[in-house]
Amino acid sequence: MRVFPSNLYLKADGTWLHEGTPVEHARLAALLHRSIIAGPDGQPVVSTNGVDGGAIWCEDTPLRVLGAHVAEDGVHLALSNERKELLDAASVRVHGNGSWTCINSQGLTARFTRQAQMALMECVEEDAAGYLLRVGGSAWPLKQVD
Repeated sequence: MRVFPSNLYLKADGTWLHEGTPVEHARLAALLHRSIIAGPDGQPVVSTNGVDGGAIWCEDTPLRVLGAHVAEDGVHLALSNERKELLDAASVRVHGNGSWTCINSQGLTARFTRQAQMALMECVEEDAAGYLLRVGGSAWPLKQVD
């Protein structure tokens, strides 16, 4: 993949800026979200064809977890790039402000929305070492980071 500068900036709230100007066209903003993938160096890019990509700058994480559903085979996530995938529970991190992040299947970081995080609270247990995320008979420690 060839990656070019794009002057695209993704704010923490999911708003796109191009050269400092908000992207106000809803369908274009949605296309940009859908097009976020990991580039050859693992950094986020926007690409609609998988051959060429535009480097993006992110105020926070490149993806957001919009929804989470606990099922027998694990936790199903709905991501802001419109992909659905299973949660890698070992990748979940709890930040100092209480928010959670995880790593998606492409290696990109996604921050949980409050709604998605609350959907998993039924799976959180406390033990002597801290908090665990228990899903389908397995448990993973919720690792704290600053």
